[in-house]
Amino acid sequence: MELKAERLSRALSASSRRTILQLLSEKEMTVKEIANITKMSVSLASRHLKLLYDLNFLTVRKAHPYKFYSLKVKEVKELLKIYSQNKESSPEHEERLSRAISAESRRKILQLLSEKERTVKEIAKTTQMSVSLASRHLKLLYDLNFLNVRKSHPYKFYSLKTKQLQQILICYNQISQQDES
Repeated sequence: MELKAERLSRALSASSRRTILQLLSEKEMTVKEIANITKMSVSLASRHLKLLYDLNFLTVRKAHPYKFYSLKVKEVKELLKIYSQNKESSPEHEERLSRAISAESRRKILQLLSEKERTVKEIAKTTQMSVSLASRHLKLLYDLNFLNVRKSHPYKFYSLKTKQLQQILICYNQISQQDES
């Protein structure tokens, strides 16, 4: 499961790859069509397609002299839809979101916080990471504007700030738990 989660994270980490995945969720396309629509060079579009294919998110149909790419993992379409429906949707927000979910340990923390608010000690104990590491991840997630903090002396309680992030985590987990094909 973690290998698939890491692949998904890598596929979604760049806005240009998310754009390509969005295009391919609508219909199959050639590299030239993708390059024209995205205003990328054919070489750059080809590199992104190769990475997405190597990550097992695309299928290729060859019809000489063309290769037609299409989305293999249909559930990614739902994930992309959630990304784009966000009222804060902007390239900067999408990059922050990708950074937040790119590390397995942060995804575990976010998953715990989607269930209920927790202290750094509770998170460290549940995830079996040090309090220091859990604290660093929480600070990053807070700085990225994905967490709320409620102070009740002597504790800080962390919770998810947006429903969108919770939806993304659910969809992310569904895709990651699918059997490898």
